[in-house]
Amino acid sequence: MEPQSAEAKPNDRTISSVTQVHEKAIQELTKSNRAFFLCLKSFFENHKREGWLKRLVTSSTPVDKAYQSLHHHAGSFFRLVESSIRVSSAGVAITKMAIFLLSAPAGPPIQVIQLATRLRPYAVQCRLEAKKMENACRELRTQIMDTYKSVGFEVESYNKHDMDNTDALQNIQDGGLLKALTDSVGQLADTITKLVSWWGDVEIDLSNITNLIDVSRGVSLLIRTWEDLQRSYQLYNKEIMVQQDYYKSELRYALPNRGLLSFFRK
Repeated sequence: MEPQSAEAKPNDRTISSVTQVHEKAIQELTKSNRAFFLCLKSFFENHKREGWLKRLVTSSTPVDKAYQSLHHHAGSFFRLVESSIRVSSAGVAITKMAIFLLSAPAGPPIQVIQLATRLRPYAVQCRLEAKKMENACRELRTQIMDTYKSVGFEVESYNKHDMDNTDALQNIQDGGLLKALTDSVGQLADTITKLVSWWGDVEIDLSNITNLIDVSRGVSLLIRTWEDLQRSYQLYNKEIMVQQDYYKSELRYALPNRGLLSFFRK
């Protein structure tokens, strides 16, 4: 019995530590996602005051061309939001299931195996959706970077601390906003890569039923850790809903294919 007990304790610490790292990644994702959204929103709203339709029809300056290019790639913004919604929804679902699993009274091993079997498809879904979001981010980053280079903007610096400040963003020149957009979506992609790896590890852990049984006996530390992770996903989901509402109300006409609106909330 002693070897089993000694083995279970490090497992507890390891799983808790790894989950806390994932929680931090979700918080980074929320921050990066918000920075990207605010930069994009500031760029569009700067030119909305000058007449959106005029900008879409005529193009002479680098800013006009950048404005047209970003609208041309509007579908990429929607695909990113759609992937984000699926990732956050799957994340909330699996954290709820994990909390239920860890909170359940100690029962026969077969009961734990059955619960783990129910949990694993959620982990697979999270990994696949996170991978889709990673691909969407990298595609979008390439498109924005190409826009930045093609319109001939001079390299402009910006204060990274201003990326969460709407008022400060309004004072950043267009070249700086596009550079900030490129950097923020790149950070998004890098953070999502961590999510893909983490959910892949969860799939493996759930396949190792013996290890799962060792740590699923109502461990309060693990329960609290998963509860914190759930709150992080819920906060991220809230950020995504803000973006969804903005795109629905402000960029609907810019979509090349109105079928992309099917995922919007009614």
